[in-house]
Amino acid sequence: MSRTAAMGEQGYFQFPLCLLALGEDHQERLQHIVSYCLYEQAKRRNPKFPRSARNGSLEEAANFLGVNIRSPDSTTSRWREADGFVRNWEQRYGKDARVRIGTKLLWGAYDNSGVSYREFFHPLRDQFDNWQTPICTKANHRAAHSSASGGF
Repeated sequence: MSRTAAMGEQGYFQFPLCLLALGEDHQERLQHIVSYCLYEQAKRRNPKFPRSARNGSLEEAANFLGVNIRSPDSTTSRWREADGFVRNWEQRYGKDARVRIGTKLLWGAYDNSGVSYREFFHPLRDQFDNWQTPICTKANHRAAHSSASGGF
């Protein structure tokens, strides 16, 4: 999924704070966040979320959030990775805090047309510094699952 034109503040992105640690750079993180939010919104609108209606439900969620989906399969794949990351995080540390961001602000951070990613998410990243638990990143998430110790 690539950056698309925001359609105003139609909706908002709400996601677990730990997703800010998933991905190698800010665009990859935001793509996972957008995919996670799209899929979760589609599930809220259609709890059964049957396979035959999946693309329609994702399209409704995309309209709500002002996103153009280029590949439903890629969106679903990123959601699966993000969902697994969140589940692992919450298994270890308990329910994660949720962040709610207006669509216009997120897209501005994504393409640097508004507030930069660093300026926008810096206060949220400060929360990581105040936690007693270690930061879960994609690299140490993989290492934890491949090591015999199972810890960070």
